[in-house]
Amino acid sequence: MRALFLLVVLFSTVISSYSFAHLDKLKRMDHSRHDHMNDKAAISIVITSAQKMTFEDLGYKLGQLPASWKNITVADVKVLSDAGGVYIVSAINAEINKTLYFQIADDGDVILVSESNVF
Repeated sequence: MRALFLLVVLFSTVISSYSFAHLDKLKRMDHSRHDHMNDKAAISIVITSAQKMTFEDLGYKLGQLPASWKNITVADVKVLSDAGGVYIVSAINAEINKTLYFQIADDGDVILVSESNVF
């Protein structure tokens, strides 16, 4: 009985370690994220990302944003380009007269946030 238990534990460990080692493959297999990407989704991602960046540094070059970025709306965000599986979206903060540009992958991940539209 003890040998059977050890065999089950060992087998479970091998299976789970393979799963964790290939999370990128699982992400590519998740077609539901890709199917829902459009201009509206890109705008929503930009608004959410900008608001998160007001209280947390998400690791982009710009770092943490001023609190006024919490107030941006759909009217402040515009999709500039959606070619090549990458969305380029601008967000304007009228309070401080500043524009940020977001590069978003077709799967919804924010690739880059910049103050210039040169990617």
